[in-house]
Amino acid sequence: MKSHLKRRVFFKRLRKRIPPIFIFLCIWVSLFLVNGAKLFSQDGWKLGLGNSNTQYMFLNSKGQPLTFLKQGSGNTIFISAEKTLLDSSIMLGQTTERAVFFLNHPFLLKFMTHTTYEMGLNFNQYNAVGDIQKITMNYQTSYLGFFVGGGPYIYLTKGIYLSIKGILSLQKISQGTQQLNNQYVDLMQEKEFNRIMYFVGYSGTLTKKLTNGLSLFVQAQQSRSYNLRTEGEENLNFSALNFSFGLKIGK
Repeated sequence: MKSHLKRRVFFKRLRKRIPPIFIFLCIWVSLFLVNGAKLFSQDGWKLGLGNSNTQYMFLNSKGQPLTFLKQGSGNTIFISAEKTLLDSSIMLGQTTERAVFFLNHPFLLKFMTHTTYEMGLNFNQYNAVGDIQKITMNYQTSYLGFFVGGGPYIYLTKGIYLSIKGILSLQKISQGTQQLNNQYVDLMQEKEFNRIMYFVGYSGTLTKKLTNGLSLFVQAQQSRSYNLRTEGEENLNFSALNFSFGLKIGK
């Protein structure tokens, strides 16, 4: 029994010490190492929409978490451009210095041809509900932002491939209200909301090629904001799980 508890404590401490980015890099390397030779062009435009499930992480001026708020849901929409770091098709039959370099470095060639990056704009609604001393509370917020991401993709079967990306996003509130029973407060004037929010996360996407130049995708993304708390002030961060689907138009 004691040894079992010791193992649980050990792994709990280990998870805290291993940075999430290290875990992501391990997955990245392992995916492209086991990936087959079959390639799909990843260049294209993506349009996605779906649902965002958000947990508010409020800290009061003493640094204590406020637990009366429950998870809320809202909409998420994004448009982005996705490209492969290196398109190997443009080097076929070429004898340029660049082509010869990559042909002489197959490990680097495989890494770059199986890695994509993505840049785009997103719209997210981060909502929450709750009550305190029989006073109902309802937060409704909308954020506009810019995001970048990158990671490997792996071909699965029958025109389906899986991609995993690390995500970094900057977002700013565009609209927000707080409802206290029958009263409303404009959150655009609240410091905790009306500032640039820095989000870090990761996503997993399944894409199915329908026709030449048109694909359908479904995506799950986990992210959270990391705004540092100033001593003696309240602080707010979001933890959001987004599910979306959409179309990709490209080569």
